[in-house]
Amino acid sequence: MAKATTKVKLPPVGEVGLIVRDIDEAISHYAACGLGPFRTTELEMKGFTYKGKKGDCRMKLAFHDGPPISIELVQVLEGDATPFSEFFDKNGEGVQHLGFFTNNLKGLLAEFSKEGIEPALSGGVPNVADFVFLFADPAKAEGLMFELIQIY
Repeated sequence: MAKATTKVKLPPVGEVGLIVRDIDEAISHYAACGLGPFRTTELEMKGFTYKGKKGDCRMKLAFHDGPPISIELVQVLEGDATPFSEFFDKNGEGVQHLGFFTNNLKGLLAEFSKEGIEPALSGGVPNVADFVFLFADPAKAEGLMFELIQIY
């Protein structure tokens, strides 16, 4: 059994994030399986930081808000490199991240920082006060990333 290397305690998993080639096709597929409804939106991320570089991108997102767990579908439309585009380029469609909802994002990030774990992606979500999402380095988790999501 692998030995734990961090003392940081994550909240329960609240979301599974999947990268898809075509959101509309994915929603139709999941609806045929009895999952839904999904709400969709387009998101322009401007000025995010990924692997130390600033960037912009545009994505289409779809959310199924559980219960018991939320599902996020992500289709990259255009822009600079992101964890989403890199995952798709390397793996195609599939599960890319697990999301963890927290009411203390800054405190959780400080705990991770003390353990030497820094975010790979941050910022860039417009018109949402203090909403930040961050991913652990996928190279250390066989490609699966963790998204930390501030809730209020």
